[in-house]
Amino acid sequence: MRRISKWGVIPYRFLKSGGIEVLLITTKSKKWGLPKGNMIRKLGPSRTAMVEAFEEAGIAGKVSKETIKCMHKNTCLFLYPMLVTKVYSSWPEESKRSRKWVELSEATKIIGRKELRKTLKKFEPVEFSGECF
Repeated sequence: MRRISKWGVIPYRFLKSGGIEVLLITTKSKKWGLPKGNMIRKLGPSRTAMVEAFEEAGIAGKVSKETIKCMHKNTCLFLYPMLVTKVYSSWPEESKRSRKWVELSEATKIIGRKELRKTLKKFEPVEFSGECF
C-alpha cells in the first residue's frame, strides 16, 4: 500500500479571556477538519501549508517551524501550528467550505477524524518569538 502525505495547519488564536480557539473548516464530506493538501513541490512543505490555509480557510498567519505528525489510514498528515493574524472575508474555496472558530476543547469533540481529535487533545499552542516562517 502506498503512503500519501498531506501538509496543512492547525490554525489557532488566543482569546482575551486566556482561552484558545482553533479554526475548523468543512471537508468535501461536510465533516469538520483542518486545512491541508498535497505538496506543491516548488513551494515546499511550509509554504504548501500556508497556501492551503489561504485557499481552504481564507487565513494567513505565523507558522511554526515544527510540524505535528498525524496518521490516518495510509495518509500521513504534517500539520504546522499557525497563529492566525489575518482572516479574509473572501477566499478561493469559500463557496465549497464553511469555517468556524471553536474553543480547543470543543474542536476535539467535533472534528471529523479520530486521529485529528487525538492530535488536538495534545496540541499546545505557543506565542511566537521569532521561530516561524
